[in-house]
Amino acid sequence: MLHRIQILRGTQTINALKPREVKFVQQESELEERLFNGTLAALVILNDVRVGDVIEYDYSVNGENPILGGKFADVSYLVETEPVSRLRYRLLWPSARPLKHAVRGLELKPQVTAQGSLTEYVWERSNTAAPSMSDEASEYPILHVSEFQSWQDVVAWALPLYQNKTLSPQLRAQIETWRQVSPEPEKRMLAALRFVQDEIRYLGIEMGPHSHLPHAPALVLARRYGDCKDKALLLCTALNALGIAAQPALVNTELYEQVESLPPSPYSFDHVIVRAQLDDKTYWFDATASLQRGALAQHVNPNFGRGLPVQSGVTDLAAIPVNASNAPLKAVREVFTLGENNTAALEVTTIYRGSEADGMRSYLAATSLKEMAQERLRAYTDSDRSVTADGKLQVNDDTAQNELTLIERFNVGRFWKDSKRLLVADRIMQELPYINLNNHEANSDKRIRLTFPLEVEHVIEVHGAALPEKQNQIEHDALTLRFLHEQVGDATRLSYRLRTLRPFVSAREARRLNEAIERIDEVTKVPLSSTGRFTNSLNQQMRVFGLFGLLLMPLVAWFAVKWMQHRQRSAVLAKETVEVYVPPGATPETALPASEMQSTLQYMLCVCGANYPLRNWPQVTMLYDGKRIAALQMHCERCQQPRDLHFELPASERA
Repeated sequence: MLHRIQILRGTQTINALKPREVKFVQQESELEERLFNGTLAALVILNDVRVGDVIEYDYSVNGENPILGGKFADVSYLVETEPVSRLRYRLLWPSARPLKHAVRGLELKPQVTAQGSLTEYVWERSNTAAPSMSDEASEYPILHVSEFQSWQDVVAWALPLYQNKTLSPQLRAQIETWRQVSPEPEKRMLAALRFVQDEIRYLGIEMGPHSHLPHAPALVLARRYGDCKDKALLLCTALNALGIAAQPALVNTELYEQVESLPPSPYSFDHVIVRAQLDDKTYWFDATASLQRGALAQHVNPNFGRGLPVQSGVTDLAAIPVNASNAPLKAVREVFTLGENNTAALEVTTIYRGSEADGMRSYLAATSLKEMAQERLRAYTDSDRSVTADGKLQVNDDTAQNELTLIERFNVGRFWKDSKRLLVADRIMQELPYINLNNHEANSDKRIRLTFPLEVEHVIEVHGAALPEKQNQIEHDALTLRFLHEQVGDATRLSYRLRTLRPFVSAREARRLNEAIERIDEVTKVPLSSTGRFTNSLNQQMRVFGLFGLLLMPLVAWFAVKWMQHRQRSAVLAKETVEVYVPPGATPETALPASEMQSTLQYMLCVCGANYPLRNWPQVTMLYDGKRIAALQMHCERCQQPRDLHFELPASERA
């Protein structure tokens, strides 16, 4: 209810509340996540508001969500999107009812005052700055209050919500279909899991009690849609009917193991998954995932750190173990074969395993091969304008082993530039975070997130080139990188393997982690010189045929002259080829979609091999061929070479 809206103008106080003009609109802020929550917003348009006016308003919210069963719990951000002079959260609470509270991301204690049979709690902040653009919502300071005293209390609250397991004729028939798949329990389990993941689309109708109460499994099957708790209960119902023990489990997708530090509460969780037991082994399934493949031996538990199984007798959170991998989850192999006229053929093989295969399979389901091939070609042309595609992108999906392989082939029109080539194992750096030291050191409560679990390998081979051998490793508490430079026959091979050891690093460790990442950035960029080609084989031949060197000198000199003439002609031809090629985004004609701006800037390299720093580059807008184009004016910090990158603005931004 709105109580007051007034405009303070100097010494005047103007009543601006006109109840008949208040409009209530349903603003579904989570539509992009396919969630409908039914939240209403009061819309008030004020007349005659002037610069310098102060607007004050009061409102109250009455009622509670009956799904909490008469108990109280709440969460509230202690920050706004704009700077706030005074931010205050006040709670009047019956003194006879124990209350737990905690502030995450901020050291802030409440002012506690007794008022008869009530206790007043006040959390207050002054001159609160707005969050940084680089901050994630999970890092915002947030207040948790709850009268749930233990995780066992939360389980007792949740158990009745997940008791609706009525089997309709349709559901019974579907369960019987899974039973007939095989006499083996594993195959029955996987049949039910894949059906719920792939055939029941994700859509949440979370109005009123259904913010936490799942819909009946029979209804979810009939509708063929549901949210996380709907799909989890449907899967548990099916598995239990098949003789496989399974329970829903509450998890927090942002906090991982840090959920243990929160007061026990239903609001400590934002997702529901499934815990199942088969042959004395425990598996954790996310029923909202899709296109997962492989047997149980290839299954990767979702990385949520801790879960609270909704099962009688459970008193505490359970650890969700991370599966060890015997092979890299992502392995990239780039093979360059040097040709004539300064050209080269490039074949790129990328193997995705486990969770990485699941993710790539989902990406391919939403993206055409043509679009993906263009994106991957662009990744190469950003650093080498002479690269062109050679054939179609090839996809091999081994669903039995949950291993997906992409094979790409390119032509490099100008391999050597000024007799040099920079080899960059960019897939390693793409997995590592950008660390703003000023931002993290100013707030020691922040955490740096790493992709975890992760093991990625990047191998680069250049046939027809040589490089001194080198082997080393870079170690940090949260990650390790091992690399090897070696000569294999006539090829130089650079091998890198990165492994993360935990999902988060505290802000206190930011500087040391940043130093490790800078060293990784340095060793994954290796300059190769054309003068070093076949160095090892030439030295060996000289040792064998050294006695004949003087006799061959005239012939060698003649060949050298001819080779230099041929090289000069090749360089001219290559230069002409390069000048004709225009990479995507280089001109208004080749402008990229504005939606690709962030991903393009994140992975783009200069022709010298350096990354462009992440910053707000100056930009100008222009009209070209009826389209509005934004041109980013960039420059490389290493070689100072300027570069403009063009993006086409969407229609909504053209007016």
